This record gives sequence, C-alpha cells and structure tokens, in this order.
Amino acid sequence: MGRRCCVTGCNSTSRLPEHHGVTYHSFPLDANIRAIWLRNTRLSSERQITKSVLVCSRHFRRIDFQPQRSGKYLLKQRVFPTVFPWGKVDPTQVESDLEDLKNNSMNTSSLTNQSTEDATKATVEAKVAQIMAETAERSAAKANANAVKDDVETASPVTTPVAASPAAVKFEPVTSFNPGARLEAQDFDGVWHAARVVEVDNDDREVLIKFERSGKVKSAVVGTEEWIPMNSTRLRQKVSTKPVPVFELEEKCMARWSGPRKFPGTIKKILGNDMYEVLFDDGYVKNVRAVHINKILPLDPELQAPISSSPTIPSTPQTPSTNLSDTSALKTPNTESPLPVTSSSTSGKASFVWFSKGLAFT
Repeated sequence: MGRRCCVTGCNSTSRLPEHHGVTYHSFPLDANIRAIWLRNTRLSSERQITKSVLVCSRHFRRIDFQPQRSGKYLLKQRVFPTVFPWGKVDPTQVESDLEDLKNNSMNTSSLTNQSTEDATKATVEAKVAQIMAETAERSAAKANANAVKDDVETASPVTTPVAASPAAVKFEPVTSFNPGARLEAQDFDGVWHAARVVEVDNDDREVLIKFERSGKVKSAVVGTEEWIPMNSTRLRQKVSTKPVPVFELEEKCMARWSGPRKFPGTIKKILGNDMYEVLFDDGYVKNVRAVHINKILPLDPELQAPISSSPTIPSTPQTPSTNLSDTSALKTPNTESPLPVTSSSTSGKASFVWFSKGLAFT
C-alpha cells in the first residue's frame, strides 16, 4: 500500500507516477506543534494520529525545507503546513504561531533548568556531607593508629632498616612519530598504558594511538584507538639507559622478525626514534627497533670466519701423512675446536688441512 496525503481535497499518492518527487511527512510528536498541524489541516482533534497519517510536501512553503548536499530537501523543525486547496494561512497567523511556540519553549526551558538546578544542588549537598563524614572517619582511624603506634614504640622501640627504593624510570616527551613505534599513552583516568603508533597525520599534527595491555592489569581502554595531538602531555617515552646501536643505510645486520630469533637483512631507511626499515633477505620488509638489531662482524679474509675481539689460542702445526688414502695414520681430532694444520707441499706453498667432526679436508 502506497503513501497518500491526509488533507481533504489533495490527491497526492506515491502509487501514481504523476506524483513522483512529492515527499510525505508524519505529524510531529511535540504537542504544541501537532495542535497547529491539526488546526491548519482541518482534521478532527478526535482522529487518532498514527505514523501512517501523512501530509505531503505540497502543503509547505519552499522556505520550510532545508536543501541537502545530495540534492534532496529536508523539512525543518518547528514548521507547519500553510498551503491548502481552500487557500493559504494568513502570514500574521504564521508569525503568531511561531511566537507562541517560542514563548512556550522558553517557559518549559526555564522550568526544566530550575528543576535541574534544584536536583544538582541537592546532589552536591549530599556529596559534600558524605565526603565530610568519610574524612572524619579517616581522621579518627588515623589518630587511633598513631596512638597505638606511640604506645608500642614507648614499650619496645625497634629500629627497622629502610629498604632502598628502586631507581625510578625516567621518561621524556616523544619527539618523532613513526607507524609501529612503541610509547606510553595516558587515558582520561590518568593511568598510563603501553601503546603503539598506528597512523601519523602530519597535516593536523595528530597520531592514531592504540592502547595495548601492559602486565596483568585489565583496563577498558586496552585495544581501543584514539587520535591524540603530537604535543600532548598524554604521550611519553622511556629514557633508555642502555647504549642504542646506530646503523647506516645498506648496512647488513641481524634483525628480529617475531620472537627472539633474528634473521639476516639490510638497513633500507632510517626512520628516527631508534627505528629502522629492514629488508630481510627473503624479501619481507619490517620496521624494527634498534635494540632488536645486531651488527654483523666483518669476516677474516684468510679464515673466512667472523673476527672476534677475544685473543686466539696459538696451535702447534702438525705434519699429516703424505699418503692421504691411509686414514689410519690420521688421528681423530677434538671436534669442539677445529684447528687448521699446515703442511708443506712440493710446490713450496702452504696448504691447510681442516679437522672437523673426524674428517680431513684439503
């Protein structure tokens, strides 16, 4: 069943194509505005007004509609139909109705404000009385505790060593923001949480922060996201006391992907805030903190092994058997520390024989 206008003499209905574009509006819920609608449309006050009782847009003025960006028109609040088949409502009557609505709204607002003020005042007085009572109870309990403590100290004074407080963690304002960077953010209750930078808006100088769980403390803000200005005091980062390694572009390194394991990669970008973009050897890219990256030691050009800062143990060269096919002449070496053994050849050049896991290689 289509919609149709309830005004007598109006044939507007949504079922006929010639009425395409006509909009239909239900009666307002406000009693004062609804009374004006009933009077202007000449409907009986005894008629039951439901959502299906509609007035079409042909009975309103153009100024009663608000144009939208989509091209449609929206009926304004506190307006009423004034155009009918039997004529238009007198403009003076329209102005009088608007003035009456304004006066009724002011009276209703003043009564509401007065009742709200009274309720607020009563609530504040009750809260103050409750706070005063709690303060008096705490003061009395504290006085009793001090009296008991004085009596105990007078009877048997005991010296209790004071434990040294742990060094406080230092924080500083965040100076640079990059997606994936870790920091701490404060919620509206004043509690600090571990957080991560999700997105950076340099135009509006804001960052999208995602609160993360820290420890075993549960909070409603964990997992939520919030846009916070970059210069807000609700953002901070820990001051690290450990030396942070510094890397250069195209430097080979061992970086953490997930978990404690590290994989070979290359530094591709220096993001700031001790963050680097690492291209792993398998083609994946990830932003990694400097504390999760290790430098790769340079290789010894002779032994093709990483150069260690620890002193090397000199080994005594051994002369292997000239007949390499006779394996019985070779002794099984210690597999924990393979050492090169030098032998002379007929060409006068030195060759190295490596002993590893009971095998000999030349």
